[in-house]
Amino acid sequence: MPTRTRIPAIALLVCLLMGSEVLATNGLYRIGIGPRSVGRGGADTALSDDAFAIHSNPAGMAFVPGHRYDGALGLNFLGVDFRSSINDDQSFEPIPAADFALVFAPGDPFHFGDAFDPSTYDSYYVDSDADLPDDPDLRAAVVAEEFNESQYGSAWRIGFGVIGITGGKIDLEVATEPIFTEPVDYETNTLFPGLVASVAYRPTNWLSIGASFDFVYALFEVDGPLSVTSETMMGVPTTIGGGTFGQLTANLLGNPTIESYSDMDDVRSYGFGGRIGVMVQPNRFISFGLVYQAPTYFLDMLGNVNTDFTREINFLTNDNNPLGFFSEAFLRTELPDFDQGFQSSYDIEIEFELPQQIRGGVAISPLDSITIALDVGWINWSSTMDEFSATLKNGTNPNVNVLLGSDQTSIAIPLDWDDQFVIGLGFSGNPTDWLTLRAGYNYSNNPIPADKMLPSFPVIIEHHITAGGSIYLGPWSGDFGFSWGLPNSVSIGQHDTHPELSNSTIEAELIEVWLGVGLSF
Repeated sequence: MPTRTRIPAIALLVCLLMGSEVLATNGLYRIGIGPRSVGRGGADTALSDDAFAIHSNPAGMAFVPGHRYDGALGLNFLGVDFRSSINDDQSFEPIPAADFALVFAPGDPFHFGDAFDPSTYDSYYVDSDADLPDDPDLRAAVVAEEFNESQYGSAWRIGFGVIGITGGKIDLEVATEPIFTEPVDYETNTLFPGLVASVAYRPTNWLSIGASFDFVYALFEVDGPLSVTSETMMGVPTTIGGGTFGQLTANLLGNPTIESYSDMDDVRSYGFGGRIGVMVQPNRFISFGLVYQAPTYFLDMLGNVNTDFTREINFLTNDNNPLGFFSEAFLRTELPDFDQGFQSSYDIEIEFELPQQIRGGVAISPLDSITIALDVGWINWSSTMDEFSATLKNGTNPNVNVLLGSDQTSIAIPLDWDDQFVIGLGFSGNPTDWLTLRAGYNYSNNPIPADKMLPSFPVIIEHHITAGGSIYLGPWSGDFGFSWGLPNSVSIGQHDTHPELSNSTIEAELIEVWLGVGLSF
């Protein structure tokens, strides 16, 4: 593929290690890493033009000449709208983000001084059409010979970086019937920065293989109603036989689910994952790439959760309920102290992992100054997002402990996500030797069934339009990337796990703006 810089420039002594919140729009995954990838719709499996190859396709590092640093700062604007017969609330959260990556070519010299010596800048611009014969056959032969003799420097590459794997922030106030008739917060704050280490080897001029390892820190905070089946109440009444509290609630009161308001704070964990990749560039006009990303396995996510069943108990015992009076009298008899209320704190353990995915891509340069790239991918959400599983331990409220039959309980909420198929199409052109322009499109089907949709995780955007560009000054580059996740709405009929969300609509839209600085050294 056409390469702009052939001479290495500067070594950055420090790669800033900072995590960031990012928005995920291919399900929980991002459409692209870095302004260049974002600008071409995430089509980067068969392209290697920056240090973010450590994550997109580690094999591509070996086709980036010399040493390379890239850093990017982003600002993401997520808009979420929840509408129902009694509710219409919007969340619009500006979310900062950052990614950094550094690639070394062992054995290649460093040219630190070039970055600050403008007299060397002209050597970084390559006029690929200069001195080529006019005859098309001879021209093709010369180009092929030059490509086969070209050197990318060392056959090895070692890369490091900090990449935002996934994350986001949402804050809605939602009122639902019959329990939460007054608005309550649906708030999500997730942060999954990954420390990435990569290696690549190029055994020939046209083939590279690479692998990377991710060490991921996870922070998970979610506030909002939590709906579980009545069967969760496993406590057995002493004054009435015939089943548990849950069975009595479901059979006598016709209440198959129990609603609480939950506040999960500081749920943290560490995870491990990685990917292997191959890149093939048989000539300067075409390139192929293939990446397999393994699941990211997390240790049990540990934290605290505060639950409040007060609204549910009030609904079951109020005067509008035909059995409300008897329900209250019954509970006052069975529970240690009815007037103490139904707020409880727990230690929580959550099982979670991110799924495997496979991506393949091709990039073609019909002209030396134009590149068209296509990526196709598959994300195996059905293997990891089939349900939300958690264990709550050490409950502090004796009333709730009696209802549950213990000071601990397990919950499993069906999610039933579908697998996702992703298409990224990107275009880049160089109108001058100091400028590249990019445009792209990314599509991914919404993986969440409508009857499992939650306002706190509206990762439903399907279509993205992207644009970007780079300006070059010797070994330096300034990069820009823009993505517009077009508004997508999902209408919920009868919700399967949260009846209060039935007959509502959730809409989401995302705008990403990225600025980056790159340096070849």
